[in-house]
Formats: sequence, C-alpha cells, structure tokens
Amino acid sequence: MSISLAVLIILYIIILLCNKKMKRFFDAFFFVITPYVFIIIINNIFMSIWGFNKISDRTIWVHILCMCVFYLGSIFGQSLSKRIRIKPLIKPISIKDISYNRLFYLGIICVIFVSIGKSLLIRQYGFTSFLKAGDTLKMPSLFNHVELLLYPINILLFEQYLKTKKKRLLVIILTSCILIFSSFVKYHIISLFLCTFIYITIKYKKYIAKIGIITLLIIVLAFAGNYMINFSANNLTASSKFYINHLWMYIAGGTINIDEGLKYAESALSKTSIIAWLWQMITSFPSMFTNKLLGFRISNYAFSTTLPKFSIGISSSNVISIIGSAFIQGSYLSFLVFSFFWGWIVQAIYASIKKRGEESIGLMLAGCIFLAYNMLSFFSSFFVLSNPWETMFLAWILPKLLVSIKVTRNQPIKSF
Repeated sequence: MSISLAVLIILYIIILLCNKKMKRFFDAFFFVITPYVFIIIINNIFMSIWGFNKISDRTIWVHILCMCVFYLGSIFGQSLSKRIRIKPLIKPISIKDISYNRLFYLGIICVIFVSIGKSLLIRQYGFTSFLKAGDTLKMPSLFNHVELLLYPINILLFEQYLKTKKKRLLVIILTSCILIFSSFVKYHIISLFLCTFIYITIKYKKYIAKIGIITLLIIVLAFAGNYMINFSANNLTASSKFYINHLWMYIAGGTINIDEGLKYAESALSKTSIIAWLWQMITSFPSMFTNKLLGFRISNYAFSTTLPKFSIGISSSNVISIIGSAFIQGSYLSFLVFSFFWGWIVQAIYASIKKRGEESIGLMLAGCIFLAYNMLSFFSSFFVLSNPWETMFLAWILPKLLVSIKVTRNQPIKSF
C-alpha cells in the first residue's frame, strides 16, 4: 500500500469519527466523498490485479486535498444553515398536506403517458430494433419531460408503500422503473434508485442497512441487465468478466482517467476553463428553453463531450469525475476554492432538508435529487445536463399539484 493511499484511508476514518462525535455521521461528506475513497481503495488493491490501471499517487493526493477542504466547507455550511433561515416566498407544503389519492392517480396518468411515448418508438422502429438501438432512440420532448416527473412521484409512492404495503402502489412503482430503465441510459435508472435511497435514509434511519443493500443490488442488476437486453437483441453473448470490466469501467473510469485528462488538457489540443465549466452547469437548465424557443444555448462550453477515450487498462473511457474536472481545468487555488464551496453548498442543502424537510416536501424531494447527482459525481458532472435541474424543479412543484383544495393543516389526510 502506498503512503498516499494510507493517508487517504486514515484521514477518511478520522473525519468519519469526528462526524460521529458531532452526531452527523450521514451528511454531505459521507454521501459525496465516500464513493471516491472506496473507488481508489478497491481499484488499487484489487482491480489493478484484474488489469485496470492504478490510480496514481498524484491523483490520490488531489483527492486527499479535496476531501479535507470539502470537509471544512461542509462544517461552514452546517454552521451557516443553523444561523440563517430564509423565509420562503411561497408557503411551503408539508407532507401532511399531500393527498395520496391525487399522487396515486397522477402516477397512473404519467405512467400511461410515458407508455404511449415508448409505444410510439416501438411502433416506428419495431420492438427488436428498439432493443438493439439501446440509448440512441429518444421519445418526443413532451414524453421525456413527463418521464422526469416520475422520479419524485416514485419517491413519494415508495414512502407510502413502506407505510401501507398496498400492492397497487408497488405496481405503479415497478412500472415506472421499467419505463425509466427502457431508455437504456444507465444513469437514468441509477439516479432514480439513489434519490429514493437518500430520501428514505434521511427520513427513516431504521431502513438504512436494508434499503442500502437492496439499492446496491438493484443498481448492479440494472447495469448488467442493460447490456444483457441489448446483446440478446443483437444475438451476442458476453462472459461474466465482460460485465465486471464494464461495471468497474463505469464506476472507476472517471477517477482513473484524471492523470491522462490532465496531460490532454496541458497539451495544445484542449483549452479548458473552470469558470466556463461552472457557468455551463449553472446555465444548462435555462439553455434548454433558449435552445428550444430561440435557437441558441447560453453556454457552448463542452469539456466533457470533447475528451477522447483514455486507456484505463483493460478498457477505455472518456469521462472525468467532478473532482478531476475541477482540478484539470483550474489552478490549485481555484480547485481549493471550488472544493470548499462544493462542500459548503452540499452540506447546507443537506442540513436544510433534514431540518425543514417535513414542513417543505418540495424542498426535501429536490434536495435529495441534488444529493443523488452529487453522489454520482465520481462518474462525471451530470449538472452540465438539463435533466438533473429539470427533475429538481419538477420535484419542487409536484407537491403543489397534490394539495387538495379541502385540505388544511388542521384536517387529517385521508389515505387511499
């Protein structure tokens, strides 16, 4: 074991022990940084023997630096969330205000609508071609937007299922998962399960171990199933080694690639800017509207999409994690500033949904989705896409569609 890896493990354990002493073990640091630590440990101790490139000492030290500064930022974010309370412009909607009958029927409507969109694709291309094409076929925009609404609907339906165990809820939940899975874009179904996992673990600690194991198993099965269906449709077969290689390439590629990505960025082939990258993330959602209505995007910067495929040993990958992207595109100073504010923002949002999640279910849902995509930051920066932002926006407005006119805070909610 290298010195850098030993330091990473020791500092990670120390920070977790400090968090446990402060009674905030499950926080932004745990959800965001833990995947990076385990990726580095597993890759350099086990998967490098399998044939993957080792993560270099320089990359490990970059993660150590980010981990420490991120944690300092999270402490500041936690402290600030206790002192500052912003009064919402619109009266927040509590979980007690929601009509679960409306939620159930809205779920049915969305499932039917998205099913129509999938059916149109199958009718146009044929079922076999639909399976063969994988993630290259897209439904018309309206169907895609409704599909994103299924994310927060599914979270609330699953919570209600845990309380009532009603099978008709499970039918809607499973159908939604199948529809989202059938886009064959792996992060779509993975992010859905992560959003649900974070929401349940924040509100119901007794389910942490059980839901955590089930979520991990489902994600692995969904990942393998994606390839299995595509291979079956194309009359291809693959060994178990293929699935292990591609699963680890998906998980660890964004971290293994950091060294090669830095070399590429330092060459004359690529011009990078951390400011342009951050601006791209901030403007990705409004760019969706300007592109549709006016024909232009607010930001045309595309760091992640212009990278070539780098060798990671057994396979190749062109993705870079958020930590790697921030380090590659900036100086040490800008990287430290980014890491600090990243920790601050994520922890402030985490603390806010823990404190005010019950009184503002829209904030709770949007915050859990935000945390899920930060948890996936080891793969790449999904915030350069409009989907995460749109899903958060839909999650925030969903409760406003579920409040019955007759419902008040003093009246009990009738469950179906």
